[in-house]
Amino acid sequence: MLRDYQTQVVNSVRSVLRDKRSVVIQMPTGSGKTAVVSDITKRVFQNNKRAWFIVPRRELVKQSSKSFKKWDIPHGIIDASHSESRAYKVHVISLQTLMRRLGKIKEYPDIVFIDECHLFYDTQVRIFAALSKTVKIIGLTATPGRLDGRGLGTLYDDIIYGASITFLTSRGYLSPLRYYAPPTDGIQLLKFRSTGEVNQDELDKLLTERAIYGRAVDYYTRLACLSDGTYRRGVGFCSGVKAAEKQAAEFRARGFVAECISGDTPEKKQRALLDGLASGRVQVLCSADLLLYGWDSPKVSYGFLLRRTKSKALFFQIVGRILRPSENKTDAIFVDHTANVDLHTDPAYPGIPPFYLDRIDWNFHGNNNKQPAGYRPDVRLCHYDNFMVCTKSIRCPQCEKYVPLDKIENVIDSIPLKERIMQMAPNVVTSAEKREYQDAIAECVREAQAADDDANYDRAVAKLCDIAKKLNYSWQWVYKVITGYKYIIDDRALRAIQKARNYKEGWVYITKKVLREQMEGASA
Repeated sequence: MLRDYQTQVVNSVRSVLRDKRSVVIQMPTGSGKTAVVSDITKRVFQNNKRAWFIVPRRELVKQSSKSFKKWDIPHGIIDASHSESRAYKVHVISLQTLMRRLGKIKEYPDIVFIDECHLFYDTQVRIFAALSKTVKIIGLTATPGRLDGRGLGTLYDDIIYGASITFLTSRGYLSPLRYYAPPTDGIQLLKFRSTGEVNQDELDKLLTERAIYGRAVDYYTRLACLSDGTYRRGVGFCSGVKAAEKQAAEFRARGFVAECISGDTPEKKQRALLDGLASGRVQVLCSADLLLYGWDSPKVSYGFLLRRTKSKALFFQIVGRILRPSENKTDAIFVDHTANVDLHTDPAYPGIPPFYLDRIDWNFHGNNNKQPAGYRPDVRLCHYDNFMVCTKSIRCPQCEKYVPLDKIENVIDSIPLKERIMQMAPNVVTSAEKREYQDAIAECVREAQAADDDANYDRAVAKLCDIAKKLNYSWQWVYKVITGYKYIIDDRALRAIQKARNYKEGWVYITKKVLREQMEGASA
């Protein structure tokens, strides 16, 4: 059974492919691309057509085969250990094996799915050329952008954007994100290589001199400790094997169970380490160029970054690893120790981590929309909350008046943090409350969108205010939900909230003025 937004994607694919040969489906990590592929593939199979599902890594062959079995789709496998079989109309195919056997295929498909289609542009050019023009091609990715500036739109005819991270979070399908970016002096001075990464040795030297490897453990100790004294399961993304080993050693020196994992780790040991993380026997895994794509462990709720990359796609893939929901998982914490958020904020929303935006510009058409040279967004960091990135359109009075005494890290605990005005990061209900309220919240939003007069619109907002009251949420949460988490001023929504909450006359005027001033200040 597909979710509503997944059904919309399927219907859009069918509509596009009536007239066009190829299309890209963009859906964030954790939004259910596998379910969409399985639904379309099952329809293809039932219509006696042939389908290929091409995956770029061998571990994804088994994972995809498992998903097709779950959907009762008979299929074969083509990889180093399996050959094409005419007994099956559907095949899961290893990309490397396909390219070696491309000229030996017995029966070509009617439709082809290419997973992680943003990764291997030149190989896809060969695949497109080898297939008949009548074969329909669907690319799949959470991040349809490339570091080299070549747009997937030069290969594919169209793109379908799925639900945003903010929408999925509001519906409880992804965990709310808390994003921290403690400043690291000198990180912006490192030069990037053609790969979009900084030199590993230079980065390691800086992180060592600034004691960032130790700081990563400090932050984990501070933020990952749960109320029962246990710690969140964490994953660190490092710039290389040496850095990953060094970081794991720092954790072990503080008494944590931590290990390094990389592509060089034997496959059997990799499985053992990942199983250990999933079960809780391992508290932290420090990864080097592994766990970036196709890996998920919903119980992991803490991530940290110790590499610096210009690749927006890689940045999104890394953060997306920790966003899947799980029972008793109320949020996900990500700590960016290398200021990657500086590199990837949208100039239209300076300083806002892109995970909090409704729409991302993925450069699909290859217009090479780079940020201006020397562009440095004003990323606001909360000195009262461990340098969490501030996404509020209205700044707290305490932060407006804050003057740092020196350059050392200074976290102040004396000011209450209960009320955070206009925080854009979704503050959704807990796992237990999701089941009870998420459908009611969605219904309120639908009623408001469909309202053809103010009375029906106000009634929908009032229902949402009642839910907020039961959950002890402020008007800001209602405003975010009803406006779809957009960074806008919505006069109608504010007036409906004023009526529902019986605020005094003039509240809308004052609130709009403050919002407008803050938004103008953010874009100045």
